[in-house]
Amino acid sequence: MRLILVLALIWLGNSPLQAAIPVDLQQEIESSQLYRSNHWLKLLHFRNHQSEIDDPRFFLAKDGKTNPQAELLASVEQLIEDRSDTADSRFCLFISRSSWLLEQLPSLRKHIIIPACTALNKELADLKAHRVTLILASAHINSPASAFGHTFLRIDSAESTPLISYAVSYAAETDESNGFIYAFRGIFGGYIGKYSILPYYEKIKEYNDLEQRDIWEYPLNLTPAEIHTMALHILEIRNFTADYFFFLENCSYNILWLLEIARDGLDLTDQFSFNTIPIDTLRVVNAADLIAREDYRPSMRKNIQVMIKQLSDQKALQFAASDDYDLALLQDLSLQQKILALGLSIELLKIRRNDHAIQPGEYTRLLLKLLRERSKLGLQPSVEVPRPVSPLDGHFSNRLSLAVLHSRDEGDSLQIGLKPAYHDSIDIESGYLEGAFISFVDTTLSVSSERTRLESMKIVDIQSLALPDKIFSPVSWLAAFGLERPFNNELHTYLRAGVGKAWGKPELYGYVMLAPGVYYERDWISSVSYRAGLMANGRKLKLGLELERENFNSDQDVTGLQLFLTYALSKNLAAHVSWSSESIEDDAMASRDQDETLLISTMFYF
Repeated sequence: MRLILVLALIWLGNSPLQAAIPVDLQQEIESSQLYRSNHWLKLLHFRNHQSEIDDPRFFLAKDGKTNPQAELLASVEQLIEDRSDTADSRFCLFISRSSWLLEQLPSLRKHIIIPACTALNKELADLKAHRVTLILASAHINSPASAFGHTFLRIDSAESTPLISYAVSYAAETDESNGFIYAFRGIFGGYIGKYSILPYYEKIKEYNDLEQRDIWEYPLNLTPAEIHTMALHILEIRNFTADYFFFLENCSYNILWLLEIARDGLDLTDQFSFNTIPIDTLRVVNAADLIAREDYRPSMRKNIQVMIKQLSDQKALQFAASDDYDLALLQDLSLQQKILALGLSIELLKIRRNDHAIQPGEYTRLLLKLLRERSKLGLQPSVEVPRPVSPLDGHFSNRLSLAVLHSRDEGDSLQIGLKPAYHDSIDIESGYLEGAFISFVDTTLSVSSERTRLESMKIVDIQSLALPDKIFSPVSWLAAFGLERPFNNELHTYLRAGVGKAWGKPELYGYVMLAPGVYYERDWISSVSYRAGLMANGRKLKLGLELERENFNSDQDVTGLQLFLTYALSKNLAAHVSWSSESIEDDAMASRDQDETLLISTMFYF
């Protein structure tokens, strides 16, 4: 047996790939089988027998993307051959894997020159990585590309404030400003993704202010050694790219690789096969006992809404909403109303700047004017924004529904529904952005004594009911594509998009929508639907009422009325009851069919 091993080592030593690796080191590599190590596979982002990094520069072996053994041997060989001491040396460029190989193979030190890596060490010193915080930027109600939210990491030093820390993020490299095009290309891998390191205040500006998104911060209980391991890998992997996929290999999924590399034994990425939703990755991290606490940072929009509610004098609101800020409007106001009016004016002026609605010079002049006036009024307590329900307390993203349906015309049937993602209008809204409903591949089957059939499949169904206030008046909208049976029990492919308005408060709001659409079964049919509804939300209870009329160019009109109730039995278990009435009028046949249905279902979230 020993003879066979010696002969094998001689063969390896004479092979072109291993020519630079001394025999004793080859023997150490073979006996330890480092290439099978879980940490080595994590360093290569290996999953399903290949690396998820698509940049060929990341691999030092020709078949390194699929062969972790060849990649390890090639890495050792190039460390030995590269005698340079520059920023581009193999050791510095691949600092994460190089450092790990030195730890696992102590004898490697006598065969290589360890460069100074001056630039890289300066970056490490600038990072001052002392703590790591996982950040969740909430969903943006009017941005399809940001419909699910975004997660990234913040690297904190021991003495710095969070705003001057660094943010580590993974994102698609694109200048695309159209959210729909971004989402479409992202679904099919039309972009490359890359890790980046930016000042945290830049991310706050992007997500918290410009996009009006709440931010949730989750400090992680990583040890100093684990944080150092993560920092080395960040400095290595940022140089390389991978294909970006909106549903799976996205921002949230790729952040999990960094956590797995930091702490041995974690298997976070393996828990995602079909889609990766930011809130789901947060739950996985929480289940792995990595989260130390939860902090909430409200968006600029939330701060503005609180100020608006506290403004009781119309002159104060008039001043804040003006363009020139006539200080005479503030003379008769109370001290509190003056402070609120000036604070609101400053926030609205920032939004005008962000929207490029004001020239930089004019912005600076007006800002200084407002700040000078505000400084005269002394210190006052900051605006307190009510803390919403934590995203971790919302229902899980996947839903299985089991229901009994009674139809006056067709009798009783069992309905089975499966929705892989994410949150729709009948779900309890606690922990989610109110009025924002997104469903993907929401499928319903009906089973009766006579037949089993597909009732509907909502491939994409998005509805944004954005509530206005005294300053903002956003447009509500919807977009949907899928299969359904609009009339005659025939399955049609449909596509619809619409706009409308909503009003009220998150606890009780109404809406109206106008939505043109097209259907196809054996021929194309166009339609226009008009819908109006009311929604009442509680922590565990939700009530909804919707009236819809859809006029088809095929001389058919459908009028529907639906009333529903959803009650949360627990975070991931809900009871749902709905009653609906539908009337189908066929002008060509001079007929009218009407049906009423009662549905009682149990909804399981997982």
